[in-house]
Amino acid sequence: MLKGKLYTQAVNGRVRVYFMQQGMPGEDPNTPVRIYRKLADTISFSFGMAGDAMGNWVEYIDNMKLTDPGVTCVFEGQLPYAYTFCEYMDADVEIGHCYVYWVVSQGADNTVLGPTACRVRDPEVWWGHKRTVAELEKLAAEYPDLIEMKQYGETTMHRPMYALHIGNRKKVVAVAGAVHASEPGPELLVRAVRHIIKMRPDLLDKVGLAMLPTINIDVREETVNGTPHYLRKNHNGVDLNRNFPWEWKEDFVYGVSNTIPESSTYHGPYAGSENESRAAMAFVDAVVPAALFVYDSSSVITEDTLLFDGEPADGPSYDYANVVANIYSKGFRADHPGCGTFTAAPVSFPPELDCFAETGKPTATFEGWAYYKYFCPAFSLQSSNSKEGCCNDDDQVPLERLEQWSLRHAYALIAVMEFLAKEA
Repeated sequence: MLKGKLYTQAVNGRVRVYFMQQGMPGEDPNTPVRIYRKLADTISFSFGMAGDAMGNWVEYIDNMKLTDPGVTCVFEGQLPYAYTFCEYMDADVEIGHCYVYWVVSQGADNTVLGPTACRVRDPEVWWGHKRTVAELEKLAAEYPDLIEMKQYGETTMHRPMYALHIGNRKKVVAVAGAVHASEPGPELLVRAVRHIIKMRPDLLDKVGLAMLPTINIDVREETVNGTPHYLRKNHNGVDLNRNFPWEWKEDFVYGVSNTIPESSTYHGPYAGSENESRAAMAFVDAVVPAALFVYDSSSVITEDTLLFDGEPADGPSYDYANVVANIYSKGFRADHPGCGTFTAAPVSFPPELDCFAETGKPTATFEGWAYYKYFCPAFSLQSSNSKEGCCNDDDQVPLERLEQWSLRHAYALIAVMEFLAKEA
């Protein structure tokens, strides 16, 4: 007899469909089943929270029916059974597509589980925690005299949070990713750091790098494993980029109150309540960066709209931050070999985003906390709506674009490091 929920997981380009079966004492619990599937690329990655296009989200999946057009049976019969679970591996799927599944008992009850949706993502474009740790260890092993790998706390689910310290430890540019689960992280940053090490090892003697590639590790695993839509909060349901002890208060960014636990921007029960927030602060405290770049936006790439939570516009630190932002942007947009084309409107600093026009900028952010503690330029990097980067909006970034944008960010970071190296 079918029990509980239907689960799916993307595994190396296939979809694992699994569920529980239980029976009364003396009965065979493993009832024959039918598994149904529907191609469902109409499910949206984003859902309109930050002014982007409104799309089909969780409620759309929940209202799909077995009788909908396009639903086909992909398996009929009895599946292997172990420890109350049955499992079916669907290999007839393609990377970049989303699928919805149902399982139907062929017993007398005709129980139906589902719908449950799964997006099959390219494992070279989206890295899970295991892959990320392996890439960090590999990089540290390749350059043992240059790189130190260090743990800064652990996640809500007790996964270790690692950072790399590269080169000079006294003057450092810090980079961090995936403060929101389904946003740019290790796939972009590790590649960018590799480029910098190869292109400018001499510069790292003067200005070092510190990289915390993934902050919201736990829920990012859900994205890697196939949750089709954008995920934001941590395992406790807290928006980590509203949880830092700087201006921790109620705000209404994106039109929702951050004090409501069910809202997309819930700021937590108190400032710094989350393991991940405390680990990110410990990382910055250890580094005391000359500049901090937090890679934001949706999906796996971002661009050169740099938001700064600093002083009023007439303050000296604000002016200095805008100088640094301009340097980063020029480096990012420069026409370097291997970067592909970049077609976007010019960006000016400080930028003004329409989604914050009526509600103001977010508070209790990672970059805002870092600035107000150390008075370093600290930025959140957002999309500049380039023609080439629009694939990010619906989570369709090809590996080639990820490689190109990681190289662009490497050149941008090099430009900032060169600027900092010239300062006394």
